[in-house]
Amino acid sequence: MNSKFEKYFKIILAIYQLIGGIYGLFLLFSQGFSLILGHFLFFILGFLLFSFSLICGFRLLFDKHNGYRLTMINQFLQIIKIKILGFGFEYFIGLPFIIGFTDTPKFKFFFDFELMFSSKVYFYINDNFEVSLILNIIPIVLIYLIIKYKLK
Repeated sequence: MNSKFEKYFKIILAIYQLIGGIYGLFLLFSQGFSLILGHFLFFILGFLLFSFSLICGFRLLFDKHNGYRLTMINQFLQIIKIKILGFGFEYFIGLPFIIGFTDTPKFKFFFDFELMFSSKVYFYINDNFEVSLILNIIPIVLIYLIIKYKLK
């Protein structure tokens, strides 16, 4: 990889993850205190995921040897949103560009792109009985770039 491109790619990716982690933690803590107590396990899991994003960003920014590997793990966690018969998981930071399908109320294929930076972590339990599979394209592209240019 061109050393100039590598330097800027690394800095941009680190800042992207830091902003996502900070924003996610801000949203997590800005929820009502009663919500946190009512769903303590989900709060802890969300806290860990957003904190992991911060760790990945700091590792990349300060040139630690495993920053890219941690970043790839973080990006893999953000690829799939899945809901099956009321249970599911969704986690992402950054700019979502999603493509997927759902069967509620009828089978539907869709895609969506948001220009607003976002951080989300959801755990669905007895939500509704839809089946959906949604892929976030941005983490796939980031993983591809990391593999292609850094982990040769």
